[in-house]
Amino acid sequence: MIVYWLVLFLHVGAALALASILSIDALILFQLRRATSPTRANLWLELWPPVPWIAGGSGLLLLLSGGYLADRMSTWTLAWPKVAFAVLIHSWGGYQQANACTTTSFCT
Repeated sequence: MIVYWLVLFLHVGAALALASILSIDALILFQLRRATSPTRANLWLELWPPVPWIAGGSGLLLLLSGGYLADRMSTWTLAWPKVAFAVLIHSWGGYQQANACTTTSFCT
């Protein structure tokens, strides 16, 4: 039973970390929009490199711990675990598309 509580703690921590890092990402983007000089923009751009790593790690931990918890509670027959899984996979795919658009000049 201790494993269940540990995984539940990690799941909640990953959800909080993901919400926090997405808020930081939004703050960086908002401040970049307000930057009046390249120097001020670079100050905010220096904060951005760890954001995808933390968001990706939190999302992966959320996915794995959520799968374990859903399996332990036998809730895979309900709709909400399937929807949550689909949303996480879809949002990760959307992030990959957005990341490809920022690293290449070909965006559609």
